[in-house]
Amino acid sequence: MVLFKRKIVTVPAPPVVKDGNPEVWYIKQTGEYFMDYDNYVKRMDFYNQRRFICELTGHSNLSFFEALESETSESKEVDETFPEALKEPVLRRVQFSTVSRLDHLVDEIYNLFRNDFFPGEFVYASTTSSSEKLQVVIREKAQFNAIKLSSGETRPAYSKYRLEIVNGDREGQEEFVDESQISRDRRFFSKSMLRIFLKNTLSREAWNGAPWLVKANYAAKYRIDTEVPLHLQRHQRMSASELAAEQAKKEREKKRALLAVERERIAKEKEENRERLKREREKQRERDRKEKLAARRPASTEDLDCIPLTEPPSKKPRLLFEKSFNQKHIGMLLETWSFLNMFHQTLVLDTFTLDEFIGALQYNNSDYPCELFVEVHCSLLKLLIDRDSQDGELNIELPEKDEGLESEADENEDATQPSGEQELQNESRVKEMQRWRDGGWKERLQRRLFTNGGMEVIILGLLDDISYIPDYRELCIEVIEYAAPEDMPATMETAKIRYAKMDKVLKLSVLNLICQLINDSSVIRDRIEYCMEESTRIRRERLETHKEHKALLEAIKNLEEQRESHLPPDENPDPEADESKKKLRSAANVHKDAEINLLKTNSDYRKIVEDIEKAHKSIANCIESLKRAEVELRVLDCQRARSLGRDRFYNRYWWFEGNGLPTALGKQGFLMGRLWVQGPSAEDLEVFIKEGKVLYGEMSFQERQELEEPSASHLADETCWGYYDDPAQISELMSWLALKGARESRLRKELDVRRDRILNPIMARRRYLGLRTSSIQNGANGLRHGSVKSENGNDSDSVSYSHLDFDDDDDDDLEDGDDEPRRSSRQRAQVRSKQDARSIARDLRFLNWHNTAAANQFGRTHFEYGFKKKTPDVIYSNVTFGTPLQVAKEMAKESVSNTTPVASAKQSPVPTGGISEAAVAVVPSKRKTTSYNAPNETQTSKRQTTRFSNNDARFNEPQLGRRSSRRATAAATNSFKSLEQSETLRRSGRHTRSSARFD
Repeated sequence: MVLFKRKIVTVPAPPVVKDGNPEVWYIKQTGEYFMDYDNYVKRMDFYNQRRFICELTGHSNLSFFEALESETSESKEVDETFPEALKEPVLRRVQFSTVSRLDHLVDEIYNLFRNDFFPGEFVYASTTSSSEKLQVVIREKAQFNAIKLSSGETRPAYSKYRLEIVNGDREGQEEFVDESQISRDRRFFSKSMLRIFLKNTLSREAWNGAPWLVKANYAAKYRIDTEVPLHLQRHQRMSASELAAEQAKKEREKKRALLAVERERIAKEKEENRERLKREREKQRERDRKEKLAARRPASTEDLDCIPLTEPPSKKPRLLFEKSFNQKHIGMLLETWSFLNMFHQTLVLDTFTLDEFIGALQYNNSDYPCELFVEVHCSLLKLLIDRDSQDGELNIELPEKDEGLESEADENEDATQPSGEQELQNESRVKEMQRWRDGGWKERLQRRLFTNGGMEVIILGLLDDISYIPDYRELCIEVIEYAAPEDMPATMETAKIRYAKMDKVLKLSVLNLICQLINDSSVIRDRIEYCMEESTRIRRERLETHKEHKALLEAIKNLEEQRESHLPPDENPDPEADESKKKLRSAANVHKDAEINLLKTNSDYRKIVEDIEKAHKSIANCIESLKRAEVELRVLDCQRARSLGRDRFYNRYWWFEGNGLPTALGKQGFLMGRLWVQGPSAEDLEVFIKEGKVLYGEMSFQERQELEEPSASHLADETCWGYYDDPAQISELMSWLALKGARESRLRKELDVRRDRILNPIMARRRYLGLRTSSIQNGANGLRHGSVKSENGNDSDSVSYSHLDFDDDDDDDLEDGDDEPRRSSRQRAQVRSKQDARSIARDLRFLNWHNTAAANQFGRTHFEYGFKKKTPDVIYSNVTFGTPLQVAKEMAKESVSNTTPVASAKQSPVPTGGISEAAVAVVPSKRKTTSYNAPNETQTSKRQTTRFSNNDARFNEPQLGRRSSRRATAAATNSFKSLEQSETLRRSGRHTRSSARFD
């Protein structure tokens, strides 16, 4: 073969000819032809370089054609000159030889065959009768092995040959000689001739230790085996990384070959289509257009290409939407919740569910603070300043003030002068609130003085100090204006009340802002670095455990073989016959008895059995250790939340309990309990959608989405979020996802791997909220796909705490199909009051959350834990946190006490999942309203309207007089007595049913 830079020159594959009679440029020596003249010229310039080498002769500085001619002539001369009878033995001897250098191989073969001759070979021989050398041909060969004589000497091996004289006076006569009397002509057998012959007939791959292989034409001619033994194959001599690289290379070559075959097939189809074009012009145009589109990307992995559109189209299960917040705020809600739960150990917080977090944000009672709400704020604020820091130095780095940015922001405002005056006024009011023994918000935070409005003043001071940052400026001004209004005194009590009544979106935005500040602190960085180091250590230990597990399996295999060697051999009769079955049972009994006897008598057998048991226990420990390692790695993966994948419409799927969160999954058995779906990003839509058409299809993206997704489940962009919270929905989603496509196949695989970890929290949440699994059937129950059915039989798109199943017995509830019994006005008021109290208590169950982590570490909560000025003494403040029973009792009493409708109160729609606004509207003005913001302020829930319709009617009944009012008050008091008794039983542990409180 011709060499270029010590590598064999390969001829590229010929191009596909599209026309039946094209004009091509042809190279005769190599058989190449080109459709383009430029490519032909480039190839000829390459061949005419004088940088090629003849492999057989070693001549260099040749053009390709000169080297090819030299090699062809030399190969022909060697084939004619080298003895034909000697070719097959030599080639069989060198096949699979692992001698590295060709020179050493030539020396080895020459020394081996120098005195060894074969039938059919023409040689020179001297007979015993004459010393003259005659030209003879070997007719027969006999080999004699070395033997040891009786005298003790060893006779070496030798060969005898029967020769036939081919010329001279004795032509045709035969003689018998040994190898010492025979010799070859040096013109036909020498080291140089043997070297050229081997170069012409052998080849070897370019890796260390590769064996010499006879070329395919010579191997077929002399019937030489070409299958390389296993011990000489490359993968047996390579490391794991080299083997993987080699396999990847082979896979790539295989794919290229398959792609070439596919291209040839497509080319043939095109030829057939062009022939049919003459007969069917209109039909052929359509086929031609489709084939051109297919020719661009014959192996498309785009989901919308790979996944066929069924008839009728399969529908994706309907998404549910969180109604407590607008869609644009759901991402911020999930981000904040994930941060607080991922770093709950650093913050010294108990984990909490998303439902509890939403309820805490909606709660607005400042008299009975929500422990979850204040603990989250205090734990975050404590990371800003250390208690022993000098001069209140912050643990975070804030950007320096840029006067240019501030002036530009001021110029962009509509009214510069009034806005500037308002900012100065807000700043002065915040500073006035901070005047407490000549100390600002930093000193208060350093001393951990959060009670009595201290937490709110600290937050306002922080927002005032960072309001110069453009990204935070608008939020800071809005919060300060609301929490420190002009028409109220600038006191901590004002900040406490106003911050509690602030809109839930502003509360969430403030929490998210503080989380962003804390995320850049050294405490969080140290936590992440610790998790990474621990993950590295666990992975190292897991690798060692894998090795130990493998060694134990091998040891058990050897021990089992040793144990079987001590037992008698088993008999294997025919298992079909009854007698054979009896023999099997008797043989098993004999085998068992033999084991028992060996355990009693044979100490070696007993030791083997004990070693096997120990090895099995060690294997169980290894498996348990590997499981723990997987769980620990999942918990330590707190750097970022990872999505499960994307579906065919580029919607992202998130399971926020997948990484970075504790394995305990909260006290209720779940933390999130929802599979979230995020809309496609702008980049996805821009890359994969072109002018309203899918890249390799004919149907537009929107048309396909309308067919396969319910219209109510469309997610416009990445700010839109929906979720699934029903196992039936998850199963339906898995059925809808296809096995093909680059995105959906990976998403389906991830969901299948995490199926149990996803379904268990979902089921735990549904049990906790008292929800039933939705039906997939259309008909009997009338439910739509993905709708949620509560235990009272009402549909709801969002989850409300009013579905919660409390432990107290409800003797007054009616069964399905029962008629309402006739009751007096007093009885009806008593039943309604009892039901209202329980319903409100269900809505306020998030108040049951307690920060046991802080209680165990500090002895108090973050909110109650403070320090004296300039001393390390601890100050404890006893705070009465709100409880569901307490707040519900206050609300019901206030609602019942006012039986006359307020003239100015307007009837507002009842929010989904919240407390009846009618119940709040009738509270006397002299008392503070103890309610919280509703989860959904725009839509009316049929379930809640039904539940509170009696309340509204009762509150607005003008005919109820003073006596009826006293009766209603007494009924509410009696109902709360039963609730108090139930609460007492829960705390004492004597309650038989499952408790809703988790102290």
